[in-house]
Amino acid sequence: MAIPSRMVGDSVSLVETLTRSELKCLALTASGHGVESIARKLAMATHEVETLLFCAERKLGAENRMHALCRAAAMNLIECND
Repeated sequence: MAIPSRMVGDSVSLVETLTRSELKCLALTASGHGVESIARKLAMATHEVETLLFCAERKLGAENRMHALCRAAAMNLIECND
């Protein structure tokens, strides 16, 4: 399920299309979990977690995973306090 989007003119910001699964993967990564740990916690295959994180990076306009975590935290999409 995607986060409800707000329309900006006729386009939707990619950030606003982040799914709950993408956000959960980002939050768990920010908490120090690796891909395999996240896959176990969410009962997914590791390639699914990698794909979710990659999609989140693209939607956030990030250069890499760390950049995506920083952007998501700056937008208050995830918390980084574990």
